[in-house]
Amino acid sequence: MAANFAARIIAQLIFSIAFLASATAADRPFDRDWRTGVPSAPGAETWTDKNPTAKQALMAQVAEAQGGRICTHYAFLHWPANTETSEAIQAQTKRNYEAAGYTITAGTGDIPADKTLWIAHNADREAVILWGAEAGSPAYMSCPTQGAPAADPDRWVFLIGLFGFGLAGAVIGGWLVQRTRALGKASLTWPSAQGRVTSAVVDSYRTKGGRQYIASIAYSYDVDGKAFAGNRIRFGNYAGAKEKADADVARFASGTPVDVFYNPLKPEAATLEPGTSGHSVAGLVVAITGAILVVVGLIVAFIN
Repeated sequence: MAANFAARIIAQLIFSIAFLASATAADRPFDRDWRTGVPSAPGAETWTDKNPTAKQALMAQVAEAQGGRICTHYAFLHWPANTETSEAIQAQTKRNYEAAGYTITAGTGDIPADKTLWIAHNADREAVILWGAEAGSPAYMSCPTQGAPAADPDRWVFLIGLFGFGLAGAVIGGWLVQRTRALGKASLTWPSAQGRVTSAVVDSYRTKGGRQYIASIAYSYDVDGKAFAGNRIRFGNYAGAKEKADADVARFASGTPVDVFYNPLKPEAATLEPGTSGHSVAGLVVAITGAILVVVGLIVAFIN
């Protein structure tokens, strides 16, 4: 069915994007501060929780306490409790910053006793870095306070993936829509064969817009003594109101003799109603999904 086919296409697109993202993460498992671009100690993970704004607010307060500095971007990392000690992680990260041309100085202000504050700066960039702990794990928060955030070396890999899959979806979707129209037009000249409906049921599935219904009709027919089976009612068939699906099932009830219009060059391609009615659902869904990915790619491309 068109809806199932569309779902499979979308699932494949999502899987491909997820695979691309996971492959990138495997090459660089968040082992650097993506705002300063400096490698951190090995084993770092993205520090996420249900209230990221609280961390941002804390960083803004810490930066403000360092002479009116302003945070505009943030990076949050943490290390699992079974990795190195906090002292070893900080020492390794400091060496990495110094190797990248940064000078590390201690921050000032009203900082809790269980936290360590750094000011990291070089000729182009300055960042406030706050060390602490989260559920026993070393945690790291940073924000650039001078200079632009570092460019993400994997940014273009991600963008190329978005644009690639988006354009592919738009092209494939457009091709499916055009193909449905072309086949529907061609079917007006196809010969017909006597057939019989073997099953007729109403299928339904739930979407965000509510439950959708579609008639699932199966039929058999013979061409030149060879048996064939089909399930297409019309080109451009789409799910929708239950009344329409019920009407199709009533019209093509199981056991009903029907005229089956088939492609003389490919008899297995057939329809009960020649011509085109509506559009290819699969094509539209794939094309729209592709367009959305392209738009997301454009938005990400212009976000720091």
